[in-house]
Amino acid sequence: MASGMASEQVPSSVVAPQLPPLQAWLARLGLSGKILAISGLVGVIAVFLPLLTMSIQMPGGANLVGGKGGVKLPAVSSSQSVMVVQDFRGVLCLVGYLAALALAFVLYPPNGLGQKALGWAGVGVGAFIALLALWLLVGALNGSGGLAGFGFQITVGIGAILNMLAGAAVAAGGFLKAREEKLI
Repeated sequence: MASGMASEQVPSSVVAPQLPPLQAWLARLGLSGKILAISGLVGVIAVFLPLLTMSIQMPGGANLVGGKGGVKLPAVSSSQSVMVVQDFRGVLCLVGYLAALALAFVLYPPNGLGQKALGWAGVGVGAFIALLALWLLVGALNGSGGLAGFGFQITVGIGAILNMLAGAAVAAGGFLKAREEKLI
C-alpha cells in the first residue's frame, strides 16, 4: 500500500567546506605551476651548494735536507669549495629562481590568468636561468681536472649540476604554462 504522504524537497543550505589558502593555491597550480614552484625552490637551494671543489694533498715524510739528519716534512692536505652564488651567473640564477617562485603565485590567480601574454614571462625566466646554468656548468667542467703528480684536483660540485637541472625544470614549467594558455 502506498503512503499518502508526499515528500517535500528542502534545499540544502550546506556549503562545501573552503580549502585552506595553501591547499587552494596548490589545487590551482596544475602540473606547470607545480614544476615552476618546486624547481624554483630547488634552484634557490642549489645556488648555495658547491660549484667547484679544489683540493691539494702533499704526502709527508720527505726529507728537506738529504740524509739521516734532515728535517721531515709533514703531510699537507687542504680543500676549498666555491658556491654557485659566488659567481655572477649564480647570483643571476638566484634572482631568476626567486622570479620563478613569484610567477608561481602571479600566473595562477583564483579567477584564472587575466593577461594571457603574461604567460610568456615563465618561458623567458626559464630560458634565461637555463642558459645561465648551462654557461656556469660548462665553465665548471672546463676548469675541472687535476695535476696527479702534485696532488692537485678540481672537481665539479653538486650545486653546478643541480642548478642546471633546476634551470631546465623552470624552463619546462614556463613552457607548459604557455601551452596551457595556448600561446604556443
